[in-house]
Amino acid sequence: NSQDLLDGKVTLYWSYLDGTNEMSLGLLARNHVGYVGFGISSQVESSHGMVDADINVGWVGANGVFTARDMYSDGPGKPTVDDAQDIYHVSGGEANGHTVFRWTRAVDGTGTQDRSFVRAEPTEIIVALGNLDP
Repeated sequence: NSQDLLDGKVTLYWSYLDGTNEMSLGLLARNHVGYVGFGISSQVESSHGMVDADINVGWVGANGVFTARDMYSDGPGKPTVDDAQDIYHVSGGEANGHTVFRWTRAVDGTGTQDRSFVRAEPTEIIVALGNLDP
């Protein structure tokens, strides 16, 4: 599955992994070098989706190494690193002016700072791009 976001600047890819409680996700940020962020908010149709949000962020540091973090947010501002890093099979990088971030996570949130995907209900998605490393 895929969905273009931010007027086509970002494409979100996802698939549920058969026989598991896991899903694979990916972000392609076109014409962007910097961090890319994805989040799930419990605040469907709220005025500020970062309230009570489960956030995954990836970036290439000055040393050329791709880094990703599982984070959460209680409101506007910089997210906090999650106590449990529940994202895995992480990969990403920058090439030809684009940034790619791929990872796997549980469908059902596994920690107190995680949110779940519920297939039959709307899920508030947050996508963010930034020029500085988080």
